[in-house]
Amino acid sequence: MRSRLLALLICLALAGLTLPGVAAASDLSRYNAAVEAAYGHYRSAVFYLHNGNPAVADLELQDAVDAWRSGVLPFLTSPPDAYADDGEFDDALQEVAVRLQKAEALAANAEIEPAAEQLQPIRPRLAALRKRNGQRVFADCVEDANAAMDRLWEFRDARLDFGDRDQMNALRYAVSVTHFLYKRCQDEAPAETAKAPEFQRIVGGAVASLATLPEAIDQADAQRVVNLLRELRSYDRLFWLTFG
Repeated sequence: MRSRLLALLICLALAGLTLPGVAAASDLSRYNAAVEAAYGHYRSAVFYLHNGNPAVADLELQDAVDAWRSGVLPFLTSPPDAYADDGEFDDALQEVAVRLQKAEALAANAEIEPAAEQLQPIRPRLAALRKRNGQRVFADCVEDANAAMDRLWEFRDARLDFGDRDQMNALRYAVSVTHFLYKRCQDEAPAETAKAPEFQRIVGGAVASLATLPEAIDQADAQRVVNLLRELRSYDRLFWLTFG
C-alpha cells in the first residue's frame, strides 16, 4: 500500500500536480507567510507612531502597503480552503489594505494620532478572522498573553489594599492567568523563534517576573509589586513588537 501511494505521489509530481490536501496546506502556509510579512511592518509602524516618530513609521507603512498588496491581496481571488466559506474574508483583507494606505498618507504628513487610529482596528480584525475560521498562528498566542497582561496592568493604577481579600485574590488570579499564557507561548513558539536569544530574554524574563509576583503580594510589598508590573509591561510591549 505504501509503495503504491509513493508511486502515485511520484507520478503526480512528474505531472506537475499535487494532492488536494497538500495544495490546500500549501496555500494556507503561503497566505500565513504573506500576512506575517506585512504584519511585521505594521507592528513596527505602530511602535514608531507610539514613540512619536512618524517619519520612520511612514517608511514601515510603505513596506506594509507593498507587502499586503503583492503578497496578501492576490488571495482575494483564490482564498485558502480554510477561509473559502468566510463571507467576510474579502472585506477583511480589503479593509486592512485601505487602512494601511490611509495610515501611510497620514504618517507622511506627521499626523500621528489619526494614523494610529487607522491602524488600531487591524490587529483585532485579523485575529477575529482567524478565530472564526478555526485558525491559530503564533501571533494569537502573543495576542492572548498581551490581553492577559492588559488586565494585570490595571492593578498598577489601583490602590492596593493587601488586607482586601477580594482584591488580592483578583490580583493573584490575574498573575496566574498571565503566567500560564506566557508559559504557553514558550511551548507553542516555532522552533526558530524559541531558539532566538531575544525571545528567550523577553519571554523568559516575563515568566521569571510573573513567578516572583506572588511572593511580593504575600509580603504586602506594594513598591515591589508596582516595579514588577512596570517591568512586565515593558516585556509585554517588546513581545508584541518583536514576535506578535
